[in-house]
Amino acid sequence: MKKIIVVLLLSLFAATVVSAKGKTIQFSLVLTQEEAQKTAHKKYLFANKPGKKAEEILVNKDAFLTNADISAFKITKKEDARNKILPVLNILFTDQGSQKLAEITTANTKRQIAIIVDNEVYETVFILFPLVKGYTQITSWKIDTNEKAASLVKDLGFDPAFRAKPEK
Repeated sequence: MKKIIVVLLLSLFAATVVSAKGKTIQFSLVLTQEEAQKTAHKKYLFANKPGKKAEEILVNKDAFLTNADISAFKITKKEDARNKILPVLNILFTDQGSQKLAEITTANTKRQIAIIVDNEVYETVFILFPLVKGYTQITSWKIDTNEKAASLVKDLGFDPAFRAKPEK
């Protein structure tokens, strides 16, 4: 049985890996203005809610996690999710991806990570604590239906498996 440990490691040689359908997912640190002056970065416009004005964010150009670091997605249907509003993407990382995730989140608590799909920021998440178990969950208003969640996962080159409804 493989033991998955989540570790995020900023890599100078992190490459964007393109899936079979051509979509990519990248996890990169959001930078302050000061950090962006010293680091290769990219500017994105991002609105964290529908109808909200998009604001510019600065993101490290080198992704620390990509498609290659993910072993599977499991989708929690929105009707089965806690908030009942959005489906949840449960992301399971490879051993190497798990190690990178743990290292990055340990070294960067109280920072933000941008989750970028095909050059569009889908979500930014605040690192509250190190993620050391090899998985994480994300929601995004850009993925507001079960069908959009399944389509995205499939386009990233993974099986769009849904989690079984939890028993009460």
